[in-house]
Amino acid sequence: MSVPLLPSSTPEHPCPVDPLLMREYAVDLSYRASVLLKLPLKVPLAAAVIIQRFYFRKGFAAFNARIVSCAATFLGCKYEETPRAMWKVVQVFQLLYLREVEPRPDGRPWELVEAIDLTSDEYKQMKTEVMRAERHILRELGFEIGQLLFPSAHSLLVPLAQSVFGACPRGAAKSVARRACPILTDAHRSPIICFLPPEALVAGAMFMADAERPGESGMTETTWWKALAVSQYQLELFVSEILRLRRAIYELTYFSVYPLQQEAKQQQQPRNSQPRYWMR
Repeated sequence: MSVPLLPSSTPEHPCPVDPLLMREYAVDLSYRASVLLKLPLKVPLAAAVIIQRFYFRKGFAAFNARIVSCAATFLGCKYEETPRAMWKVVQVFQLLYLREVEPRPDGRPWELVEAIDLTSDEYKQMKTEVMRAERHILRELGFEIGQLLFPSAHSLLVPLAQSVFGACPRGAAKSVARRACPILTDAHRSPIICFLPPEALVAGAMFMADAERPGESGMTETTWWKALAVSQYQLELFVSEILRLRRAIYELTYFSVYPLQQEAKQQQQPRNSQPRYWMR
């Protein structure tokens, strides 16, 4: 059982990489950038929904995953009313790119102030690409970002956990909700969030969280998800997709998504390791 995924490769724009891997990489970039930008969890979750839905409209070859992830994170900041300046978002994504693709010869990681010069043509070009991706995202999604993000699965987690496990002893509802939250966060790396309603996503996360400690709630043998109007097929689809994500032992990097770029990079000369301080 797998998620029904539309092809991301067209005759005009052939895509040689795995579309599921590309989606995971774009969402993972947004998660890591949000940590450096000190954003709340709702921002990368909103960016993940935007990324997953946008790539059902456009292909990966036409729109670079790193640029789309940057634009989606910038849009998520706007929607969740936690704005960040464009140059800060671009700077953080460029820093993540440098740490993956161009490590220092001495092994030290790149610092944020060395990521990109805000007066350089490199920054202007990347900013132009991010703004172009932002326009295409809004156009393809019909300028209705709010309708795609509401209601979110995380906002329904605590109420549904309380309604299902509230009568269980020893605070089972709070414990299940705490373990289900990271499962829901991982689910946003998959396009399954576009196929299942929020109630089914929450039910699947609570089912897996409850299965980790079957004796805590005492509801393992019951079919409580039917009370949430969730079918067994939806539950199995969610569980199989989460298990697929957990079985993936690879580390998502730029070269794991674009393997041909690594060969081309090795043929080039090593990058100058001198710091590139930016000017505000």
